[in-house]
Amino acid sequence: MAFQSTVRLTQGYIIPGEKAYDSPARVYPWTLVSSPNDNIVGSTAYTVVSGATDNAAGVATAGGAAAFAGILVDPKSYVLYGNGTFQGSLAPTMILPDNTTGQLATMGTFAVLLTTAAAVDDPLCYNTATGALASYTAGGSVPGGYTAIPNGRVILRPTAANGTAIVELTN
Repeated sequence: MAFQSTVRLTQGYIIPGEKAYDSPARVYPWTLVSSPNDNIVGSTAYTVVSGATDNAAGVATAGGAAAFAGILVDPKSYVLYGNGTFQGSLAPTMILPDNTTGQLATMGTFAVLLTTAAAVDDPLCYNTATGALASYTAGGSVPGGYTAIPNGRVILRPTAANGTAIVELTN
């Protein structure tokens, strides 16, 4: 996931990971350790490796089957590490290196990038291998290889696969 690098005729709506509305939010800092998976802001769910979900003083990994730690949010608060190209350390990126302290949200209204098509009121889930966010049909079952995100649903901006949607987390 990269920042926009071409001029489009329509204005961009929102950056994945940003808070969509001024609503209550619960966001805690966690140390992210996910190799070989990427820590992608606004499109990755995390589970607890060590620490407790009520104090968030631990380590979290992308995907997994342990307790849900949150979705990586707040894209404008991280240091730019660059990508090794001519742009150097100022190269924009949405991917954070391992051992970064990331903000994981369990409550709030955020823009996220979903790998599946989504409709309003579709529940959220994540890929247990990579942490990639997805949705499934309301009233349906969670797809194989995915775990449901507790009390997470799409509330606005239905999208095609690999599109940005507004989701609500009320855990």
